[in-house]
Amino acid sequence: MTKLTLSEALDILEDGNFHPLAWVTADRARQTGGKIIRIRAGRIVRHEQNHLHKAAAAQERGTERKSQNHSEHATRNIRLENGDIRKMHIYTLFSVNNIPLL
Repeated sequence: MTKLTLSEALDILEDGNFHPLAWVTADRARQTGGKIIRIRAGRIVRHEQNHLHKAAAAQERGTERKSQNHSEHATRNIRLENGDIRKMHIYTLFSVNNIPLL
């Protein structure tokens, strides 16, 4: 059976199309998690899209928001088909396009 590396899975999710994916929740600070999240269709929100939205939102409130530091925290924002955004830790990702990760 074919398996994906994490790098390949992230490349698939960043191509702009919606894909089925699954990951496990984890929160070490609260010592909670272990719930499997299965998304029928999701994609990674691109940095450029976040940047444009963040600037407009900051002007409305009159405050500047801090950076999300996705690289430092190994997280990505996932946009769902209905427009909602969920945060995912990339190391808990275990399936993209119903193909398991190594």
